[in-house]
Amino acid sequence: AAVSTQSTGISDNARIPFWEHKMDSWDDVMGVGLRCHFIASQRAAKLMIPRKEGLIVNISSPGALFNFFTVPYGVGKAGVDKMSEMCGKALKKHDITCVSLWPGLVQTEHIMANKESIESAKVNGVGMDVSKGESVEYSGRAIAALMTDKNLKQKNGKTMFTQDLGSEFGFTDVDGRVHPSPRSLKEIVGLRYPSLAAWIPSFIRIPWILILMSAHHFY
Repeated sequence: AAVSTQSTGISDNARIPFWEHKMDSWDDVMGVGLRCHFIASQRAAKLMIPRKEGLIVNISSPGALFNFFTVPYGVGKAGVDKMSEMCGKALKKHDITCVSLWPGLVQTEHIMANKESIESAKVNGVGMDVSKGESVEYSGRAIAALMTDKNLKQKNGKTMFTQDLGSEFGFTDVDGRVHPSPRSLKEIVGLRYPSLAAWIPSFIRIPWILILMSAHHFY
């Protein structure tokens, strides 16, 4: 049994300072998005516990760790990841796994309809190329791969990139594209220094601990 829950978090307030946001921008993410994640996880757990099996996948975002879009967006995604961790720990004794999934830029209808404005904007000083984004089916392939994972329980409560799962299980996007890991040193360097990135092997990845240290907010 598996359930994938999704929430919205990006709004038209992305270019407005947080102190000028209407409270709706907070309520939409927390009162609708994050709340729906929790309700769906609750309902799924109640169905799975008697069966002693199941997989709950919460769709989140790197915005949980890095400063993307708005304050409510980042707080909401961080909440999803923490919820997945704590739900996973609570469900472990019932042989149920709960994880948080980070897709890359996804070619949703909204993204494709606003392609020009999205590509003209920058996130943390880096431009986005919508043509390189994931199809909406790619996350589904990641979830399908997780359902066949013999070591799934080791991922319980964890957060993972869809692209890393693609590499681990060998699946591609619907059009055959292979999406490189966001932790790939080649990809990270290539965002600002393409000519230098050409000399870096594609298999070198930044360890999670270094990513966490680079984004930490503890004194």
